Amino acid sequence: MHPLYINNLGDWAKFRDTYAGGKSFVYKYLTKYSERESTIDFTSRKEITYCPAYAKAALNDVKNSIYQRMADIKRLGGPKSYQDAILGTNGGVDGNGNTMTSYMGGPVLQDLLVIKKVGIFVDKAPMPQYTTMHAAPRPYLYTYPAEQIENWDFEGNTVTKAHLVDTVTVYDDEGFPCTNSTRTRKLWLTHSGVEFWYKLDGEAEVTGTLPLSRLPLIIGELSASLLEDIADYQIALLNIESSDINYIIKANHVFYTEMYDPAAEASHLKQGAPGTDDTSATKREVDVGSLHGRRYPKGFDRPEFIAPPGGPLEASMAKQMDIRAGIRYLINLNISNLQARATSADSKGMDDRSLEAGLSCIGQELERMERLVSDIWAEYEGRDTPATISYPKIYTIKSFDQALDEAGKIEDRMKGVPSPTFKKEMAKTISRTLLGNNVTNDTIITIEAEIDRADILNTDPETIVDSYEKGLLPGEMANKALGYPDDAYVKAKADHAERLKRIQAAQKPHEDGVGDTSVAPAQNAIDEKTRTQQTDVQEQPTKPVRGEGAT
Repeated sequence: MHPLYINNLGDWAKFRDTYAGGKSFVYKYLTKYSERESTIDFTSRKEITYCPAYAKAALNDVKNSIYQRMADIKRLGGPKSYQDAILGTNGGVDGNGNTMTSYMGGPVLQDLLVIKKVGIFVDKAPMPQYTTMHAAPRPYLYTYPAEQIENWDFEGNTVTKAHLVDTVTVYDDEGFPCTNSTRTRKLWLTHSGVEFWYKLDGEAEVTGTLPLSRLPLIIGELSASLLEDIADYQIALLNIESSDINYIIKANHVFYTEMYDPAAEASHLKQGAPGTDDTSATKREVDVGSLHGRRYPKGFDRPEFIAPPGGPLEASMAKQMDIRAGIRYLINLNISNLQARATSADSKGMDDRSLEAGLSCIGQELERMERLVSDIWAEYEGRDTPATISYPKIYTIKSFDQALDEAGKIEDRMKGVPSPTFKKEMAKTISRTLLGNNVTNDTIITIEAEIDRADILNTDPETIVDSYEKGLLPGEMANKALGYPDDAYVKAKADHAERLKRIQAAQKPHEDGVGDTSVAPAQNAIDEKTRTQQTDVQEQPTKPVRGEGAT
């Protein structure tokens, strides 16, 4: 076994248990309070304890954020069998119908994050006799967990020797799987190709040579597991929460207290008449509840119920919240500390922010592994030109609420700078902040092109309508800024003109009588009322003067 394999095996088991969670994690890592806790009490506590799988949830956020960006992976060229396989046709890349994206974003990415190391074996069944090239078997992939790669050697980034352990299913006479067996397989690179040797338990040795220029094993590895140190946080959280649950269920109850005077109790004992049923003086159990009363001696405190103190439980809950937040913080810290295994020329434009740079290192390692898969696949198929693989360069694990907050701050900065170019670039940053992980890169490029073509960058509806009403913005530009169809403004003008005609026809004609066309509609209403009153006065008959006859 490789020295690094021996050193890491214990940590790998703990990391895998932490990610798996469930009752097996509880049974393995829950410990007794002390020697004073009996085995029966510990077993009872173990059954009511749950697994606080916060590390798994935090790691899955990282996994999902990378997987969402995998829709932008470009895979061009290469053998036709490879192009068919990466789309999931004819059994997919692994014989189980998986596309290359689902395979790399599933078991490969998961082991890379949890264990920091994973292997991909590119295999191909030998061509049967009398088989045409059209019906020839094509390569396929399967994963080697780090625990099954016991020894290895590199020259540069190429594996030259490998000692692997396979788990093989053994079937009974009726064809049903009955047990698992192990098989040791060794491969090493020679001038004539890749030689291999394996032996199944109880079977003869098998040897041979593969016509390849490299081992068909790709080992991917990060500088550290994302669960490093975090696994211990989850183990501590498990034991703290188990203690609290046990306390809440078994010990968090009020209890009854009552003061008594030993001398008075002795006096009552002396007064009890022999042969009577008076046992009140010696009774130790007390009836409590709303239907019972209780006398107590004069000068003594009342009997009372005392609740256990909540301070220790509150302190424990506060510590649990700190640990949960610490798990999230350490996940981000571990990502930030990742270092790229190899730096290619097209990866130097990677974002300098540490968290996104760490995520990019993970994507970069997946890209390196898939390129080697493509190289070996093309060599199996007798093709000189493998497929071209290109992964996204920018990743983020912000929640949508965090992205909204960041976008709001960027928008505030836009308002204070008069440069249209600055505002357009900031608008592009907002679009990437909000949509970078949710849409393809082609969609982002389309959005940025639309921003470059935009004449108005302030698209607040209230501001646009206010500017239009005050004559600061033409109606056609306001229509465009609000995102309405191009012909909406023309139709709206025609509808508005028709509306004015209907209003004019319905009202008594006079100057500025139509509210929609009036410069000062409120003053016009006052003038209209004054004119009406003057007309009424002129039309009224003159009253006769007292003493005079009718005129």
